[in-house]
Amino acid sequence: MATASFYSRSGTDYGYVVGNDWIHRGQAAPDILIGALSRDGRLPTRYRPETNFDIHGQSYTA
Repeated sequence: MATASFYSRSGTDYGYVVGNDWIHRGQAAPDILIGALSRDGRLPTRYRPETNFDIHGQSYTA
């Protein structure tokens, strides 16, 4: 589950992936977002258990 914060940390915005109907709240990441994070090497791993990214200018940690 991703949680929102109020400042940008990542420099990468995935708003274009989830579309304009994205609702900012705690929710499971959709498959399309997981795929984009995977392609960019930004999914959490055993060695990096958290990752940061933005969606429409709002920061998330997964």
